[in-house]
Amino acid sequence: MADWSGIVVPELEELDQFALGMTIAEVKELHGLDEIVKLSWNENLFGPLPGVLDAIHAELENIWLYPEQPFIDFRNEVAAASGTSPALPVAAAVDSLSSIA
Repeated sequence: MADWSGIVVPELEELDQFALGMTIAEVKELHGLDEIVKLSWNENLFGPLPGVLDAIHAELENIWLYPEQPFIDFRNEVAAASGTSPALPVAAAVDSLSSIA
């Protein structure tokens, strides 16, 4: 098992484990509802804003590319703000780090 103590700030270890809320079925049963609209998952009732789908379609041919310079800039800014080296790994999610542990 990987030892994360060298890269995980102590405050993270003090956080409670994430607890999922109730499922849609549980909310329906609890409140006697036939239908509910969930808005807690970054969703809305109206679909994408105008122009969003066009912008996505225009970029689909580049979907395989990673935004290298923005990532480098982000890594340097995080390092400067935290007083660490930009050589430390920065990942989008913890599971991304598991491949380097």
